[in-house]
This record gives sequence, structure tokens and C-alpha cells, in this order.
Amino acid sequence: MALRERPMNINQLAKTLNINYKTVMHHIEILEEHGLVRKLTKGYGAPYTLTATAENYWGYIEESLKSLGIGGEARDESVDRA
Repeated sequence: MALRERPMNINQLAKTLNINYKTVMHHIEILEEHGLVRKLTKGYGAPYTLTATAENYWGYIEESLKSLGIGGEARDESVDRA
């Protein structure tokens, strides 16, 4: 969700999300492979942004995050029972 607010590089994302840099890098690579994020420039420290595909499907992404209890929304009790 952080990239929805503004483009960020991996280090900025790691700090914003309080997650290990390598973990963020791994997930960004997967999102990039699937066409959901892209680099705005080349090279080290390049900022990433959401693609039009991610923006078009944001409602589905948000629903998925909510069902997993991610994103600051109330956790779905059915997830706790799983």
C-alpha cells in the first residue's frame, strides 16, 4: 500500500514498512515479474511505482489484504479459525 501513496525505492519501503531490506527486495522482484510494480529509472536506488494493472485491480488487492488481516483494517475472524 505504501507505493500507492508515492514511488519509493527498496530502502525507503523497508524503512516505511519496518521490514528487512532483503525481504522487500524479494517481494518487489515477484511483484515486478507479475507486472504489478515497475522501476521508474534504472540503477541502484531506483524508485518503484504501481503499474496500471495494479491500479486497475486495486479493489481486488485490497479485499485480499483485508481478508488476510493486513492493511490496518479489522481482521476477518474466519482467518483466525483457519
